[in-house]
This record gives sequence, C-alpha cells and structure tokens, in this order.
Amino acid sequence: MRQRRISGCAGAPLALVALGSLGWALLGGAQTVAGGEQEKRFTLFPAPGFDSEKIVSRGLKVTREGEALVFSQEPKEAWPKALLPMPPRLAGCSRMAVAAENLGKELLKIRFAAPGVVMPTEREALMALPHLELKPGEKGEIALPVKNILPLHKAVVKRLSEAGVVKADTGTAELTVFVYQTGQPRTFRISRIEAVGEPSALPEYGGWDADRFFPFVDRFGQFKHAEWSGKTRSEADLKKALEQERLDLADRPGPAEWNAYGGWAKGPKLNATGRFRVEKVEGKWWFVDPEGCLWWSHGVRGVTSEGAGVPLDGRASFFEGEPGAAAAQAPFVRTAGGLRAYDFRAANTSVKYGAEWKKRHSEQAHARLRAWALNTLGTDSAAEVKALRKTPYMERIILSAPRVEGVGEEEAPLIDPYEPDFKKELERQLAVCKALAADTWCVGVGVDSGIGTAKLSGLGRLLLTAPARQAAKRRLVDSLKRRHGKIETLNLAWKSAYADWEALLASTNLPPVAASRDCFVFAEAFAEATFKGIAAAFKAVAPDTLNLGCLMREPEPALLRLAGWNSDVVSVSCEGLPPAAFEVSPYLERPVLIAEFRQGGEEDRGFRGVLP
Repeated sequence: MRQRRISGCAGAPLALVALGSLGWALLGGAQTVAGGEQEKRFTLFPAPGFDSEKIVSRGLKVTREGEALVFSQEPKEAWPKALLPMPPRLAGCSRMAVAAENLGKELLKIRFAAPGVVMPTEREALMALPHLELKPGEKGEIALPVKNILPLHKAVVKRLSEAGVVKADTGTAELTVFVYQTGQPRTFRISRIEAVGEPSALPEYGGWDADRFFPFVDRFGQFKHAEWSGKTRSEADLKKALEQERLDLADRPGPAEWNAYGGWAKGPKLNATGRFRVEKVEGKWWFVDPEGCLWWSHGVRGVTSEGAGVPLDGRASFFEGEPGAAAAQAPFVRTAGGLRAYDFRAANTSVKYGAEWKKRHSEQAHARLRAWALNTLGTDSAAEVKALRKTPYMERIILSAPRVEGVGEEEAPLIDPYEPDFKKELERQLAVCKALAADTWCVGVGVDSGIGTAKLSGLGRLLLTAPARQAAKRRLVDSLKRRHGKIETLNLAWKSAYADWEALLASTNLPPVAASRDCFVFAEAFAEATFKGIAAAFKAVAPDTLNLGCLMREPEPALLRLAGWNSDVVSVSCEGLPPAAFEVSPYLERPVLIAEFRQGGEEDRGFRGVLP
C-alpha cells in the first residue's frame, strides 16, 4: 500500500469567516515532530458532534461508512464538490490535516479549501487550491493552512444579504472537497481530519461588535484595523514612496550582462534573425532573442496601473467615505453587468504619479522589472506598458468558437475541429496576431481553448453527451460504427442498451465506463486535430512568431506530447504546485515554458492589488 504526505499551500485569498457553535467535542492528542517537540492535534473527524447530515454536496455522493466518509463522483456534474461542516475551535491552529485513500482504478487529485479560504471560481480552483494526488489504492495526507476565522463574517454577510447582493446563508465555515470531472467514476475515502497546533487568541478587532468594526476599508482600499510597515496613510505617503523608489532604482540599473531585451549579451552568439525563436544549445532548449543572444524568460503577468475594481453595490458601510464620490475619483468608478465597482489601484496610481500617470507608471514599471532582473511582461499586461518597447512581452488568445455544446467551460470552451467553419473561425480570431507578427518585442503568442484542461481518459465519453448536431459527436459515432459494425456488438462491449445508432447519437447521457477504451482512441484524434488546426492557422497568420501553445493545466503525458508536436513551445500552469515540482517528460521534444505560478509576498497584506 503506497502512502504519501504533502503540504498544500492555497493561492486563494482569505476572508472573514463565521463559525457558529456546533456542539463539538474535540479529541486532543500530541505527536512528536522534528527536534523532539510535541505538536497538538485535535481530531475533527471522526469525533462526537460531527453530523454527516449537514454535509452539502454537488456531484459527489457522500456516505458515512463507520469511521470514514466515502465519496463517489457522479457523472455529468462538471465541478463535483462537497462541503464538510467544521467546528469553531480552529482559530490559532496552524493547519488542518486530512487523510484520504483512493479507492478507484485511476490517478486521482483531490482539492481542498480549508475554512477561512474564499473559494475561487471553479476554473480557478484547478490552479489555486492545494491538492492531494493519489494513485489507485494509495493513501495520503495533506496539510492545509488555517488562518484566523472571525465571527464578524456574519455581520458582513448580513449586510450584503440585506442589500440583495448575496444570500443570507453565505459562508465559508466548511472544509471544501473538490474534484475535477473526467467522465470516469471515481471513489475515495477520508478517514481522518485533524486540526494541528495551539489555538490562540483572535486579533483584538476579531472580538469587536459590528458598529465598531464597520467601516473596515480605508480610503486607499486597505484593511483599516491592522498595522504593517509601509502602510499608506496619506497622499503624501504615496508620493514619498515614489521618490524613495526612484532613488533605489537609480542605484540598481539591472544586470550588466544583459542586452536591451534582457538576453545574455556576454554569452554565446547565435544567428540573429530579428525575432524571438527557440534553439537547442548543447542539449538544452533556449529562447534566442532578436540579437542572437541566449534569453531565459523570467517575468510577471498583469503589469498594469488598473485593477478589476472593488464592488460597491450593497457595501456602502464597508468603506470610509464613499469611493468615487469626489470629482477626482469619479473616473475610477466602472460599471459592468449593471454593477458598480471602484478601482482603488488606478485611483492610487493617479495620485502617486500625477499628470500623465499611466505613462509615468509604465516607465516606472519597466525600470522596476529590469532592476529586479525580470525580462518578460506576461499576459494581461497593459497596452500602454507594452507600447514603450522596453521589455519583451507575451500574448495569449482564448478561442471561443466553434465550441462543443455542453462540454468544457464558458471562459475557455472546448473547440470542435470537425465543424465546417473551424478554419474560418480560427482565422477570424487569430487575425490579431498580424499586428504582433511585426513587433520584435513580442516573444510569442499562446492560443488557449478548453483542450488545455481536458483529460483524454474521459474526453471521448464527454463528447457523447453533446447534442446530435455536433460534428465531433457525429464523427465519433461514425468511428464506432466502423469499429463494431452492429449496435448489438457495441451494446455487448459497453454493457449498454441503445436501440440503434440513431439512439446513441441522440443520447446526451454519459455512456458506461466500458466505453472508455473506444472513446479514448477518438479523444486522441480529436485533440490532435485541434492542435494541428490551430498550429496551421497560426503559422498562416504569423509565420515568424513563436506559437507558445495552449496553456496546459495538469496535462496527461499523451496530451502534452500532442501539444508539443504542434507548437514551438509547450506552456504549462504550475499554480497548484511549485515550479520545481513540475516534471518534464524526456519524450517531450519541445521547450517548456512555466507560464503561470503563484508567489505571495509581504505586499499582499491589507488588501491585494490596491497600491501601485
């Protein structure tokens, strides 16, 4: 029996959380750790007071079997999850330990969000939530960070519900268990949940009543009731910080061995083509910059003076004053989908830099990047920053059509390579690459679609849930006709009961597990057709621009190889694990770009992203 123990680190932000008294009886214990010290562990499950009836689930059937909870994934639900009620005595504990076992026959990744963690969108959960990976029959344990859980969350939710913004019962007091739908039946067991550490007192404001706590956001968008070094208290502080940074940057002009692109000026000289390209040098893949220097990409995404904004509707009591009420602040109030939001980051940036604040911020951003030895502007960086042509940048396009109906995600839908207008749609959506193709500062362009999160092991079966008019589904049914000949033969192999081939085509139910092998073969062909079609359309539009491929999130080796055969660079997301933990297959004959990973810092205190 294999066993594994890992420590998870969630990238999702923490929120104020209410935990009411559930009448729990915690079972205390101790365990020896490094150095011979004892750490306290409190059993949360199985424990007296844990009520299985209070578990809320969607797409996961949860049953109590003795001293364990057994989870069975249900078909058709795209984001199966369960919320397990947790007790109030968690504040001050350093982490929560969850022991699980994979009872299924395929690799399983279980994601968790401890109480106090704001659940991200379901697509973001694939990147932001810590996970426990278990092979068939394997047992493992994951340690989840636990932060202070404040009773004031009730007051926050109450005010939002009264304004009609959220439901009155909204809360994050549970342990969330989350898996990704692959189309395969999966079963796992959680046998133990423990809180680890010494409970400690809440911060002073955690015990305040609502009248004293509100408002809790100051006029700069920061958390009002906490203190930290560098906290902004006035407009003068913003301007002072700018002058201090200018003096600091003047002393740090950046690596002396870099050329203008951030390439290795004193290193080997290769063929200079005037564009970024890739080349294998002494057995290792490298980017080569327009001047023919070796170039190692090291950068950040989202370099911009503007943010998404903080919602205002129903939250008037949260803020000191009224954000956007002053004439100078009015330009930073945005409306989207009928809801108003205030962009604290942009407002603060305008004060800090004064006249022509966007241009001055952009200049400062390039100076920062070079001083910090960063040579790449990642995706979602502002157009005005890229326009200065002082730091190489990468772009990413998300394809939206022709989509497979009912399969994939709204933000990055699964594209059907067999639809008649597939090529035409690609050419239309990739037309933006023509302008990028002429820019020597553009490293390359990634082209995303739902195939980046697909699992070949379940993709073919999911395609059979699409409507009968879907071209990919019709192609799949035709391949099954050629393979089995008669529907009776297929029914025997699949243990199914389709009346005829038209019945299979019309069905939108997930087929039996026995269909997996037939469907896997088609899923490979589907993925290859997708990657090949995108690669051909890309090169037709921008033949001299690097195709950075589809952003792959936890890809299967077979899917990763198909992506590599049809792009110049394979882009992967490592937001669920540190970059050093990512393993590259020796059979993947392509350079790999870690296009996403998450790194927090001291500046994340207060509220993230409100200061320039």
